[in-house]
Amino acid sequence: AATRKGFPVYGIGLGDIVHQNTDLLSQYRAGMATTGMTTYNVIGNHDQGHKKDLSDEEACAAYEAAMGPANFSFNLGNMHFLMLDNMMSQAGAYSDECATGLTDGIWEWVKNDLKHVSLDTPLMVCAHSPMMRTESGSDRSGAHLGELRNLLKKYKKAYVWAGHTHTTFNYVDKNDP
Repeated sequence: AATRKGFPVYGIGLGDIVHQNTDLLSQYRAGMATTGMTTYNVIGNHDQGHKKDLSDEEACAAYEAAMGPANFSFNLGNMHFLMLDNMMSQAGAYSDECATGLTDGIWEWVKNDLKHVSLDTPLMVCAHSPMMRTESGSDRSGAHLGELRNLLKKYKKAYVWAGHTHTTFNYVDKNDP
């Protein structure tokens, strides 16, 4: 495993790895393996096939075949990581023209996963599209996002990461749970 000054090094990819060419996902994975660094990835809208009228499951199929599950969790050190597919396919649209939110199935999985995580455990929630707030400061709407925010407020520390906007901003919610 890769280390820096004796400490392990990990990477997180926040999606849009291959810009609609899902055939490149295997090459990406092989290339990342040469770094010696464990990298955890989430699916972005441009990591899905560019086809019309695919279900969420169909839109994720090539990604999951090459990269593994689009939704998973793990513990690393004292933190719990949730890696989420929050790009929801829309009827009548290309599969990469997604809305931000969580399907009912993913939301149920999140609730069940977090039942086993202490409220004192720091959470790292990674997804492609911002789920909490936009750069302009408005709260995000979308399926189950308000419920997710309410659930995360119960935790002492929750850090939420996204890559979709290709910009960097930081927001600290100092409201009490």
